[in-house]
Amino acid sequence: MPPISAPILPDDPEAALIAAEAEITRRYEWLHQHRATLRPQDQREDEDRVQKPVYDAIERLEDFITNTPTKTLAGAAVKLRRVLDATVGIDTGAHSGDATSLAHVLAMVQSITGTPTHPTRPTFTPGQDDEPALREPPFDVSVPAPTPGSDEALLIAEQRRVKLCAWSEARETADVESDALGDLNRALEDFIAETPAVGPTAIAVKFERLYEHASAETNTAWGAPLRRTILDALDRLGKGGAA
Repeated sequence: MPPISAPILPDDPEAALIAAEAEITRRYEWLHQHRATLRPQDQREDEDRVQKPVYDAIERLEDFITNTPTKTLAGAAVKLRRVLDATVGIDTGAHSGDATSLAHVLAMVQSITGTPTHPTRPTFTPGQDDEPALREPPFDVSVPAPTPGSDEALLIAEQRRVKLCAWSEARETADVESDALGDLNRALEDFIAETPAVGPTAIAVKFERLYEHASAETNTAWGAPLRRTILDALDRLGKGGAA
């Protein structure tokens, strides 16, 4: 069963902070192992039906750690590790120096408290050049495995591409992170372009991608005619409002 219920945390606030951090780690590990067992045709439904409630439960634990005051170095270390989580911590794009400073504080605190004996997530490590790190999207953006004779993988790739674009546009990212997110998007775009479409829905997806690229060609002679041709094709597929 997915770990979505609220855990029973100790009454002592300091112990509860440690227990909440360990529970976050356990739930991320469950997600990692669960995604590895999914068939490509099951991934799209699973993201909303199974994985989202687990992410919501993790967010509630994160809020508990954020809002629980601490009076001990061990509790402070919990808070710093969550802030510096390597994949879902603070946005190190625009303020990478803040992450470096916090990492130094964490190192100092842990030199007193010792390294934790309970499970913890990886934290940001300052590089020699302090280059901003990619904050990974909190959902699967990998290129799905092909499903020959079926549109399942193509439609999963399009759903992930749309989610990735919306997530990326909602954030202010540094150039390094923007480039990395662009690489993820291009990998999904390439998969959609190279995967044969079987049914009308997948064919419409391909036309919609082509329409978006054609819309960027505002200064070319072929841009407007191509867009009209694509819209006509989408109308015939019953997807006229999609573009």
